[in-house]
Amino acid sequence: MSASPLSEKKLDRPRTDRAFSLRPENDLFLLTCGHLEIPAVAFSERPLDDLWSRTTITTTVAVLRRGEAITLVDCGYASATCEDPYRELGVFHAAMLGLTPKATRSIVVQLADAGIAASQVTTIVATHLHLDHIGAFSDFPNAELVVEEREYEAFRAGKNPGYNQKDREALARAASRITTWSAEERWMGTADALRDGFDVHGDGRVRLVGLPGHTQSSSAALLDGRLLHVGDAAFQAWEYRKRRASVYGALTAYDRAGYRAGLVALGAFEDACITHGIAVVTSHDREQWSALASDDEPS
Repeated sequence: MSASPLSEKKLDRPRTDRAFSLRPENDLFLLTCGHLEIPAVAFSERPLDDLWSRTTITTTVAVLRRGEAITLVDCGYASATCEDPYRELGVFHAAMLGLTPKATRSIVVQLADAGIAASQVTTIVATHLHLDHIGAFSDFPNAELVVEEREYEAFRAGKNPGYNQKDREALARAASRITTWSAEERWMGTADALRDGFDVHGDGRVRLVGLPGHTQSSSAALLDGRLLHVGDAAFQAWEYRKRRASVYGALTAYDRAGYRAGLVALGAFEDACITHGIAVVTSHDREQWSALASDDEPS
């Protein structure tokens, strides 16, 4: 399938029909590493109304086929963490993340179920280097990790509590498989900047732009001109639609002003419907996942 052109056409509202599929037999699809239960106040649009309730979030990974080779945008928790989060992270840390044994299925297992071997994953694009986004890098021995250079340096220095020590050790051992790129400017929500973003494979199918704020230099990935995976630049779609950070988004941001700027960019992008043919996907919005997944949702 050819990439949809970026269009300046004004639409009445954002597209709800998908420009990609969640079915693993197609060339662009989504998986989630698990449905995790956490306090609702963290991501609620009305936190005072949800002080004592719980909500469910996802850990969304994008998968792009390039012939027999596979590119992932983020890769979820490591298989060892999915199997026993208490052992890998400690009971307190696992509970804070909403992880319990069997609450997650690793991406490497889900790909195998779809007939895709771990060895076929040749590229993992990291929106940022928190453990729920790159923990599974160790599950893919042939993969190159592509990450923004300032994000990588901050990760190596351990400048954020979301950078996991085991992941830092794993990436140190695999330094030869890490490629960095430079986001010279913050993406401001324009189509031209997406079109001119860093070209991962040199064929235009994966382009990266900078959306710093959640971490020192987090980013977003445009796949085939159809899907914009924004990682944790927004935790919930309502944040960029309302231009207002969730409690968790504000509290965990490396740069709160930068996080808010990212919400403004994403909101402007959707409002102008420059996203004609492009779906915006965050990593952790369960309602967004459900709307996209419909009856195609993986088990």
